[in-house]
Amino acid sequence: MTKRRPWFKFHTQDWRADPALRMCSPAARGLWADMLSLMHEAEPYGFLLVGGVAPSSKQLARLLSIDETLIGDLIGDLSANGVFSTDPDGVIFSRRMVRDAEISETSREHIAKRWGSSTKSKGVTSAPIRTPNRVP
Repeated sequence: MTKRRPWFKFHTQDWRADPALRMCSPAARGLWADMLSLMHEAEPYGFLLVGGVAPSSKQLARLLSIDETLIGDLIGDLSANGVFSTDPDGVIFSRRMVRDAEISETSREHIAKRWGSSTKSKGVTSAPIRTPNRVP
């Protein structure tokens, strides 16, 4: 089941300070930003998948409105500088996004364990009902 994720953390300082990314051309960096958006919408999170399938270079060029003759060079630029990683099947993924998702899930589990059990044991099912401070 795909989770609804309307936004993602974007660390501007990390974006500007990442030497591997800074060595890439401006066009390659723009491609990476678009790829991050696709990876944010993918399942599993952080992987370059569309509908569960890795897009070909030609499909990626169409998806991102980039000339098909440029896409290979731009991805090559990102790859040569170590901007992304690939899984054993060759699927591109963002190390940062995968790491952040793992931390988020672990934190969510810890919160549920800590607070979920205590609210059940006390019989609390919702927030208390608050009435306005009015004198009848």
